[in-house]
Amino acid sequence: MRFVIVGGGIAGTTAAEELRRRDPDASITLVSEEIHPLYSRVLLPHYLKGKVPRERVFLKKPEWYAEQRIEWLPGISVRNLDVTNRFVSLSDGREREYDRLLIASGGEPRVLPEDRRGVCYLQTLDDADHILQLIHEGVSGRAVVYGSGFIACEFAELFSHYGILFDVACRGDRFWPKALDEGSWEIIRTKLEVEGVEVRTGVEEFPLGGENLVGVGIGLEGNFGWAREAGVDVNQGVKTDEFLQTNVPGVFAAGDVAEFMDLAVGRQRLVGNWMNAQMQGRAVAANMAGENKPLRLVSSYSTNALGIQVTFVGDASREKSDEVRVIGDAREGVIQLFGRGGKLVGATLVGRVKERQAVTDLLKAGGRISDFLRT
Repeated sequence: MRFVIVGGGIAGTTAAEELRRRDPDASITLVSEEIHPLYSRVLLPHYLKGKVPRERVFLKKPEWYAEQRIEWLPGISVRNLDVTNRFVSLSDGREREYDRLLIASGGEPRVLPEDRRGVCYLQTLDDADHILQLIHEGVSGRAVVYGSGFIACEFAELFSHYGILFDVACRGDRFWPKALDEGSWEIIRTKLEVEGVEVRTGVEEFPLGGENLVGVGIGLEGNFGWAREAGVDVNQGVKTDEFLQTNVPGVFAAGDVAEFMDLAVGRQRLVGNWMNAQMQGRAVAANMAGENKPLRLVSSYSTNALGIQVTFVGDASREKSDEVRVIGDAREGVIQLFGRGGKLVGATLVGRVKERQAVTDLLKAGGRISDFLRT
């Protein structure tokens, strides 16, 4: 069996490792645009703050790929996909035939129109190295965090750690505007303002003139035009069923790029976090090897906004919910519970942590919002 995996991040590398475990004789090719072996994106903020050395960020060494008999092609991207003859054309002119193809190419940060040295993104190890270089050179004036999600929080934490004065500019009217209610946002905004941060909302086009350092976190864009051109069904991400199989036979997707049928919440969804990517990498490998087992995973992710813990569990979309219940207030923290079709499908917890496991367990069990309210 010939397996080709596009994307050398946690989803793709986990899939390659699992495929080798299941099939000692398979041909496995791992195509990665990055030149580095697998590293932990979760550890990048810790590396940036000096809590872990750079070498500890890496999860694999270059020799690991050879030891596993995985053909690792770093610094290479896919140019074309031929689904009839089952091969991909690569940026270095080579081709690789496949019996099963996995698209796990993740996403690239949305960038500002103007590119100058003080503009930073935080997606890759190279991004982290660039940020550290700028910080160590010294920052004059106030920096700016432009964004309203997880990466914006990471920049806020980073600037605060180094004592860099900064302000925040959001494109919408709050952080995570599709998920958080006004009460949840008020907790975060108040904390920022208490720390001397000016928060500007509704900033659609960011003016770069005169700013010293700008940390940008305005979302990711998928790098899968070559898949769309080949007839793979693409929406916000590469669409798959609950087996992580696309509409094209033999072609699968996993990780940040996969818009998969999420059985835990009952709808097609794009989820971008480390745990989801790792679990999908393992699950998709099993299905590529012939197991044909649906994925059911309650995904959750947590971050910190200057000391305020912010947690998302399951499908925390106000737009896709037909019931939203709010518990708590600014003093004790706020929980939002999202329901659809009579079932609990997601939650946000802002300034509260102890209820996370109870919410997750109830969602896994297919419970209702009312079940949580009775606990």
